[in-house]
Amino acid sequence: MKTTNHHKTKYRTERSISALLIVASAISALFFNIKIALILGLFSVLILVPLLLRNYRIVHIPRVALWSLLIFSFCAIILGELGNFYEKYGWYDALLHFISAVLIGFVAVVPLMILARKHSIPAPFKLIVLFAIFATCTVGVIWEIFEHLVDMYFKTNMQPSLSDTMDDLALDLSGGIFGSILGAWTLEKVYKLRQEPGKADEVLVETIEENIQL
Repeated sequence: MKTTNHHKTKYRTERSISALLIVASAISALFFNIKIALILGLFSVLILVPLLLRNYRIVHIPRVALWSLLIFSFCAIILGELGNFYEKYGWYDALLHFISAVLIGFVAVVPLMILARKHSIPAPFKLIVLFAIFATCTVGVIWEIFEHLVDMYFKTNMQPSLSDTMDDLALDLSGGIFGSILGAWTLEKVYKLRQEPGKADEVLVETIEENIQL
């Protein structure tokens, strides 16, 4: 019973933040700031999906990944949009695109490798990395389509030029490659050190153990 209660309360903070994002999205829509409303709504969904996956015991997402998403949301929405960092600093948008691609690539490769080990699937290291890169690029493309639709229907300027879009996709690809390779290499190292207490990264070990039990 104690374990069940622990799992119910463990992600209470993340659920509360997601709820606040949804409320903020609704308030933004009421004040006709559709762009901010859509972005807030999107990020709230991105936070809720890992929580639902964890609650239904489909896959375990470590809290550090959720908090990385929350910090990224703050940088993208609060600093980027409300603080006007995108206009003040030309490099800010490129930096966020690269960092987000690295995070997505890293996070994408972890469940792939865990599932392959758990079900004894003979998946080569390079193939798993390739799938994670594809996943990262797919997310990048979906985001660019989202920006295009917002610009088209709400007359915003999320995509100022074709060159900007191509630069973003290139950053998504490069960040995805780096993050996927880093994630796969880190997880391989953790698997080797898993039986040696104190040597493996605690967060990744917890992630492996939790997913194996699902």
